[in-house]
Amino acid sequence: MVLLLSVVLLLIPQAFAIVENETLAVTSNSPVVYGSTVVFHAEVLQGTGALQDEKRFRFEWKSDVFKTDVETTFANFNSSVRKCYAFVEPGSYNMTVTVWDHQELSSHKVGVKKVGFELTATLNGNLQAAQNLSHKSPQAPNNTFSTGKPVHLNVNLTDLLSGQSSISYDWFIGKVHLVTTNEPHFTHNITMPGKHIINVTARVDKDQLLDCMGGEYREELIGTFQTELDMKAPVGNYFVFGKQKLHVGEGTNLTIIWQSGSPPFTLSWQLLSGNGTTLINASKHVLLTTSANISVPAKPLASPGSYNVLIQVENMVSLLKRNHTLQVKDRNTPDSASHSPFIIVLSVTGGLVFMTIAVMIFVKVRQHQENHQHIETADFDFHPELHSQSYSLPDEPPATFAAWVKGVVKKLGAACASDGNTRGGVNGSVNSYEGTKNKRLKNYGSLTDSVNDSIYA
Repeated sequence: MVLLLSVVLLLIPQAFAIVENETLAVTSNSPVVYGSTVVFHAEVLQGTGALQDEKRFRFEWKSDVFKTDVETTFANFNSSVRKCYAFVEPGSYNMTVTVWDHQELSSHKVGVKKVGFELTATLNGNLQAAQNLSHKSPQAPNNTFSTGKPVHLNVNLTDLLSGQSSISYDWFIGKVHLVTTNEPHFTHNITMPGKHIINVTARVDKDQLLDCMGGEYREELIGTFQTELDMKAPVGNYFVFGKQKLHVGEGTNLTIIWQSGSPPFTLSWQLLSGNGTTLINASKHVLLTTSANISVPAKPLASPGSYNVLIQVENMVSLLKRNHTLQVKDRNTPDSASHSPFIIVLSVTGGLVFMTIAVMIFVKVRQHQENHQHIETADFDFHPELHSQSYSLPDEPPATFAAWVKGVVKKLGAACASDGNTRGGVNGSVNSYEGTKNKRLKNYGSLTDSVNDSIYA
């Protein structure tokens, strides 16, 4: 008897030592819509992890919804209960959990925990947004999205409804209705930067739904969820302006301009040698405008060769990289392209002047040729006394282009000088012809008859 009592006294301190550091955690799926199932979960913890030894615990559950709402469960380390409060008015309530360490020779209270839960008149859940971006800044908040990609929206209802029910979803951006779907997800393109409120209203068809006790709902279940999206425009295509051909010991300034994007922007750049060695790793600059200037110093460009300026422009939702190549030559090396802009401008100007002169010459010569052809036809067909100088092309083409230009200019001068004389000669011939219209004509080809005076009366 004394020996048995000694054993019991030894076991009791060990049992208390095992559980003295135990703690109790209680959770629920609150808030829940009335008529749906509420799930409570209790877990006995020691330190930061679950107990490893197999002990049986007694869990006593008691809510303040009803005085008789008491339930007891036995489990190892953790236990759960499911409750149905179908005829309870929406509001806030509490569940108290008491856990006992139930041993064969002893039993003591591990702890007591109270957890609040809420019954609501509307559906519960959340609206989530996601987007597939190749780059998003680590500093960007979770609700930051790009206007260049579609946004994927999804409604997650947390209420445990009984059975299969029909649910419709009405999607809004601000107060503008977008679409109605029977699925809890929707994809939409938002192209305007700024903050936009996305709302979705979920409706459950109460005729197809029973509460957790098998009864009918008194009214339609509705839930409205929303999220705010901060839309940012990605960095558009950008351009780099500046020299690409330099001499040893010469630096350069580069101007970077990008087409669009939402500020702030972060600009950074590196100077790399031809073999990829980093010569300059410039610090980042935060900008609010869509342009920037960087200065590449002359010191790193001390040797002839090829260098690369790697430029990076970033904002919250995008990242663009551009490589600008610099060709560095020794100062004694002639640069055939150093005067190329002047040569190009001079060539274009000379070409335009030459084309203008050539067109003027062609028009004048052509006009002169047409005048002479008209006079010759009149002289041949009607009167032999009308004589004109005939125009003919040279028998042989000029030997050089310069000789051709000289000949054309000479003919142009002769044409201008003879234009007035030709017109006068035509007038004189016509007057002479008028004066001799009553005379007999000489034989000229097949025309041998006299002129009928009545024609000219």
